[in-house]
Amino acid sequence: MKKIYCNQKKTKTIALIIGESTGLDCLKQLVNKKNITISYVICVDKKYKQLVKSICKKNNIFFYSKKFTTNNLIKLKKLSQKSDLLISIYSNIILNKKYLKFFKFKCFNIHPGILPYYPGKNCVSGSIFNKERSIGSSIHLMTTKIDGGDIILIKKTNLSSKDSLFAAMNKLRYTTKIVLKKFIKLQLDGKKINYIK
Repeated sequence: MKKIYCNQKKTKTIALIIGESTGLDCLKQLVNKKNITISYVICVDKKYKQLVKSICKKNNIFFYSKKFTTNNLIKLKKLSQKSDLLISIYSNIILNKKYLKFFKFKCFNIHPGILPYYPGKNCVSGSIFNKERSIGSSIHLMTTKIDGGDIILIKKTNLSSKDSLFAAMNKLRYTTKIVLKKFIKLQLDGKKINYIK
């Protein structure tokens, strides 16, 4: 099992890429977190764009839409270099190697599926279709391969045969917030990160 060490630091500056209502919930969770500064937020979800924008404005956080990112890489590079890491939460943006380099490859993704078994899209409906007994959220190191980086944390929850897609997504909202909280604590405490093989 590989191990890396987080740099112990009293505060962490984080860039976020968020999608769906779960991404919005995680933003709210981080805005109120001590020792966390959010350098910028990219919102990939049109439905929540205005709400995310208003939270960012209220908290003096740079806000960008998905469309902005493709045309303004120079501006994002400067902001990214002032950030300790990037966390992508339920985002459909695939980051290229150039963008990962902005953060010296300290980019992490929270995925609504148990990796490596359910990468990519439709992982929740796939779990229901396959009659899995559990679903969960995974956080992994981002690479150029979709959902292919080293896995850091997984939080599972029970999946009932009676659970609808909506019920499953609500369960994943809960597991995602737990995974994020644990990961942030690891970062702030400067503890070892054990990658799961």
